[in-house]
Amino acid sequence: MHNHPFLVGTPLIDDYILKNGEDLLKKFCEYKNIELIICGHAHGDYQFTYHDVNIEVAPATCFQFKKGTLDVTVETRSGYRIFDFKREYYTSKTIFIF
Repeated sequence: MHNHPFLVGTPLIDDYILKNGEDLLKKFCEYKNIELIICGHAHGDYQFTYHDVNIEVAPATCFQFKKGTLDVTVETRSGYRIFDFKREYYTSKTIFIF
């Protein structure tokens, strides 16, 4: 998904969550085969669990906002997240490039 469906704790970014994010997450939880949601657009890397669903937020490829900031505080680093999927599990790793 592009925008994140939940609050990440950075007010500047939380203004841009999905309008129906909570409803969407509840709907996803009705399906037991959904174990992972990947999204971005939060200009930072985050990992959460909503019930039994893992939510991974990839960092921006341009710049990050300092987590928790009320003002526009830019961290001049770009990044991406690598996922490695196995039959029974997955791993993820965030890579930041300065």
